[in-house]
Amino acid sequence: MNVEESLPKKITGFYAWILMALGIFTYDMYAIRTQKFETMSTALWNSLAHPFKSAPLIVIWLTVTHHLFGNSKARNSYKQSASIILAKRK
Repeated sequence: MNVEESLPKKITGFYAWILMALGIFTYDMYAIRTQKFETMSTALWNSLAHPFKSAPLIVIWLTVTHHLFGNSKARNSYKQSASIILAKRK
């Protein structure tokens, strides 16, 4: 028996991305309709303009960007995904 066969099948992270996008969209629509909250975009720009809130926000943004795009595991995953997609198109 192969080791990979004995491991439980992973659930794709695609659903987490959909859930996150729906949450942001729902929050922004609620903020726009009620005018009681800032949208996510407005909060980002207001925080960047603030003398104390900008530094932590920049650190968070850079950390998330590095996590998604900068580490070698992510780069290898992107290359693998791209090759699978290109192979399916042929």
